[in-house]
This record gives sequence, structure tokens and C-alpha cells, in this order.
Amino acid sequence: MIPLMTPPTADTPITFKSLGREKRSEVLRLANRGERHPDPVVAAAAYRWSHAERWNTLANRLPGWLLPSVGIVFIILIVVTGLPAVFIIGGALVVVLGCLGWISTSSARAVRAVYSEQTTTEA
Repeated sequence: MIPLMTPPTADTPITFKSLGREKRSEVLRLANRGERHPDPVVAAAAYRWSHAERWNTLANRLPGWLLPSVGIVFIILIVVTGLPAVFIIGGALVVVLGCLGWISTSSARAVRAVYSEQTTTEA
């Protein structure tokens, strides 16, 4: 049995980030199985997060594999051309940030696929 959260007040809705790591993981796990979270407050927070305007930016519309691939090519070019090894840190940072962006974008896509407009009447 999943414990229900208390509903937020009208002027301060619960955000997805404030749900805590366990609830967010639970929402993502359920979304990957094609199910909604049974708690309507958590469902509303997940809906608002997955439909936020930031997911419509150009960076989030690019394929998820693009930025990590660019970083790997950058690292290979640094090694082949003999540039100082300090530049490899920049390439590794591009790979890591690209992978994190890929994960968050695909998570938002999975949640968005499960939560429709009817999910949040109070949002």
C-alpha cells in the first residue's frame, strides 16, 4: 500500500523536486511500466514536471545520444592531435552532462506518455 501525501494548499502546490528521491523514483518506475501513481497529489506534481516548458527547448528536442557522441569525438580528437590532457576533462564533462540530459529527457517523456490532461484537475 502506497501512503498518500497530504494535499498542498491552494497557493503552494507540491513540486516534483519536493517529492523526495523515493517518490520520484516510484513515479518514474511506474511510468516506465505504463502506470500512473495512485496518489493524486504526486500524480499532479509529476504531470506539471513532465509538461514544463523547459522540455520543449531545442536542447531537449535533439536526440539524446548526440551530446555524449560529440564529447567522445572531442576526446578522440584531443588524443589524436596531442593537445594537452587537461582538455580531456572538458570532453568527459560533455559526455557526462549529455548522458544526464539524455536520462532526464527520456524520464520526462515516459511520465508525459502516462499522464494525460485529466490527471490534474487541481494543478
